[in-house]
Formats: sequence, C-alpha cells, structure tokens
Amino acid sequence: MIDFETLIQIKEDSHLLQKLKSVRDEIGMIEFIEKEDFLPLSKKYKKIGNFELDILAIRKSNNEIVMLDHDSSDFEMGNCAKNIRGFLKALDGYINFMKACEENEELYDDFDQMEVVAKESAIIAGSDEYLWFYKMMYGI
Repeated sequence: MIDFETLIQIKEDSHLLQKLKSVRDEIGMIEFIEKEDFLPLSKKYKKIGNFELDILAIRKSNNEIVMLDHDSSDFEMGNCAKNIRGFLKALDGYINFMKACEENEELYDDFDQMEVVAKESAIIAGSDEYLWFYKMMYGI
C-alpha cells in the first residue's frame, strides 16, 4: 500500500509524481500505473493515473487535479483536488476509512458516515467543490 506521508514529504512535485507512478498501486477505483488510454492526452494535462477508464491528470495551468473523460481527453468531467499533495492527503482518508471498515463491517453500509468522510476528504483536497469526486469514491 502507498505510504502517502512519505510521498507528500518529497519536495519537488516532479519527483513526487515519478515516485507515485513507480509504486504501481490501486486505491479503490484509482490506479497509479502507466496505462495506455484510448485517446492521446492534450498537452494541457499531465496524467497521474486512472479512475476506472477515465483519466486523472494535473491541469498544467494551475496544478489542479482533474478527471478527464476517456472518450474525449479534453473534456474535464470535474475537479478532484487543488493540487497533488491535497489529492494524496484526501486519498489517505479514504484508505483509513476502508481499514476501519475491515474492523467494523457495519461501516460499509453506513452512508451517513461515508458522507461525513467524503466531506472531510473534499476539504482536505482543498474545497467543497471536490465533494462530487469523493462521494463517487465512497459510492454515495
């Protein structure tokens, strides 16, 4: 499993991204591996992974993490985090919740608690604007 605390300590974003891709790991529906997409990615973005078939990327103009449609790699489905560090911190919350679910199976069906954790993840990612993405991760 990815050690986000160690990754976030890497000072240069380019080194962080290189290390992230080298771990070849999955977190829920997110894969941090080099996976060939159906269409080439616009030069406006730098790919960091996939959410199922769709593309997770950094918008180079402002470093925001976005999800791009795999059928139209210029179409932004939505924003996911203010930057890569906020994104990784928010995903760490998801991992912690899934670990808690392993210890208490009732949490898998506790949509109120999932809503709370999804909101916390969005705030950690940088804004309520990102809530849609974290709700999708939790399946709510």
